[in-house]
Amino acid sequence: MSDLSLLLDDATAEAKKRGHGVVTPAHLAVVVNTKYSAEVATAWQPNVVTEAEAVLASLPVTYDSPTVLPETEALRDELRAGDVPTILTAVAMAVEALPPPVPGDVAATGLTIPQAHAGWTSIVAADESIIGRDDVVLQILDAFDRKLPRPVLLVGAEGSGRTSVGAALAGALDARGLKVVRVDSEVAAAQSRNAAITEMLRLAQGKGVVMIDDIEIALGLGYPGGFNGNLLDSLRASMADASSHLLAVVATSYLARLQGTDRELVDEFELVELPPLPVDTLHAVVQTRAVDIATFHGVTIGDDVVSAALASRENGDVDDHPSLALRRIDVAAVRAARRGAQQPVVVTDLPLTAPVIRRVDPAELAGRLRPEVVGQDAAIERITSRLAITVAELDLNPHRPDGVFLFAGPTGVGKTALALALAEKLFGSSDAIVRIDMSELHSEHTTAKLVGAPPG
Repeated sequence: MSDLSLLLDDATAEAKKRGHGVVTPAHLAVVVNTKYSAEVATAWQPNVVTEAEAVLASLPVTYDSPTVLPETEALRDELRAGDVPTILTAVAMAVEALPPPVPGDVAATGLTIPQAHAGWTSIVAADESIIGRDDVVLQILDAFDRKLPRPVLLVGAEGSGRTSVGAALAGALDARGLKVVRVDSEVAAAQSRNAAITEMLRLAQGKGVVMIDDIEIALGLGYPGGFNGNLLDSLRASMADASSHLLAVVATSYLARLQGTDRELVDEFELVELPPLPVDTLHAVVQTRAVDIATFHGVTIGDDVVSAALASRENGDVDDHPSLALRRIDVAAVRAARRGAQQPVVVTDLPLTAPVIRRVDPAELAGRLRPEVVGQDAAIERITSRLAITVAELDLNPHRPDGVFLFAGPTGVGKTALALALAEKLFGSSDAIVRIDMSELHSEHTTAKLVGAPPG
């Protein structure tokens, strides 16, 4: 008979993976069930593994170095004996002797959210009234229901309704008895939450979908805390299990950065784009949600206010529609409520400013530049011709800059003068320019002026 006491090391590793600070007989039961599944099937009652998982789900996630409990250590003699039937009996009795677990947030499916996960993990309420996103939900279900299921990366602008898609998905899965569990990346962004996120994926296997909202925050993409590569490694391991359904939500502006960080992992996801809603659908969405705002503030909101709230984004606006329009309507309702109960919201209550329209007449611009940059008519013509394409709205890629120019020539011909004149004519001031003098960056250490000093 072989010495199977190394199973305790496996149980310790299991506890560490789950973020538990203690090693209980329940951890050992999970390990034994994995390594001796055939023997377990004939020797154990089905509730042994269920009870073990319930105990583990109730343990606090502390990420401390695991300590082996006395009742777990007491099983070492049976493990050393190496007799599998004896081990199975001893482990089952030890699990049954454990105190009953503290109940967590249990859904109708038996999906349990441990108390240690409260505050940053929640079950999404089903909402089948979401308008205009049926096709997006269908694409997500297509990825999950394949013979070889794939995790989904939902890409959309902030405020475009990405979180609402989770509620609509919960509505579609409700008939199957499945739930959607949302992970709040704002709270879970700390690196110590990695194991807990993957633990939530394990708990949801076969019982629902884990939705990591704003995953760019949890990964630290562009945030002061730095990139969280450990979370990507944890996700990669979890995604290997086909029964673990993962829906990650990322802002459009961070997709390219995520692809540049780990293109192979991103390719394992099914990319689902969240397109802008058609104008009439967008109006219907905002109009429906505005009813709740009006009721809350005790005011009335007319259709004209909804239409005005759907005006284009302004400088400083972060959210996209429909969230942007609803935020504007909420502020307008507050202003109307201050005037008295049941007051109608008027368009002037909306937090809108007059749109700034910068139209450039290429011919007129060239005429204003020539007297200031003498002798460079050919360069001026090339610049204004490029800007004419933007003015005519004929850009093939309108999201790109209006023009990218390289001024080449010997010293003193007017390269800098032309750049300053362009800034003044286009933006009203020659100070509207960011100037980097490369002559000041000729040494390796001087690059600190541009990118900052290295750590230490």
